[in-house]
Amino acid sequence: MKGFVNAESINLLDDPKDLGEFQNAGGWLGAFLNPFDSNKERKKREATTSKAEVNARYPATGSCAILTRSSERLDEELSGYVNGDFNRKERKVAERMIPILEDKQIILDENTDSQCDSEGQQSSELKGLFASQTQDGGNKANPTAVLVVGGLVLTAVAFGIYKIIKR
Repeated sequence: MKGFVNAESINLLDDPKDLGEFQNAGGWLGAFLNPFDSNKERKKREATTSKAEVNARYPATGSCAILTRSSERLDEELSGYVNGDFNRKERKVAERMIPILEDKQIILDENTDSQCDSEGQQSSELKGLFASQTQDGGNKANPTAVLVVGGLVLTAVAFGIYKIIKR
C-alpha cells in the first residue's frame, strides 16, 4: 500500500533515544530531536559510529594483498584529513577521525607485517621444494608432449560431443 508508513521501520517508536538517520542532525533540528542529549553523549555516539564505519571499510584480517591495500587506502584517507583545508564542520569531523584512523593504522600495520611474513615464509618453502625437485632431476614435462596430449584430449571431447548431438 503506497502512502502508508511501516511502523516497524520507524526507530522512534521503539526507542526515543535511537534517532536513526537524524542522530547527527545539527542546528534547530538537532536541538528539537535531541533536547536532553549532552555534548559528551553526542561525541561518544559519533565516535562509536565513525569507528564502526572505519572497521567496515578497512578489514584487519585476510591475505597480505588485502591488508596491504587496506593499509594504503587508510593512509590516503588519513593524509587527506591531516593535510586538508577544512571549514568548521569538516575540521570537527577530521579531529574525530584522525585518532580513529591512526589507531586502525597501527592495527593494520601489525597484521600486515605478520600476515606477509607468514605468507613469505610459506612461499619461500614452496620455492625451495620446487627448486629441490628440479635440481634432483625430477620429472620435467616436455612442452611439446604436453601440447600433443592436450590436443588429443580436446579432439576426443569434441568428437564425443559431436556424436551425442548427431543421435
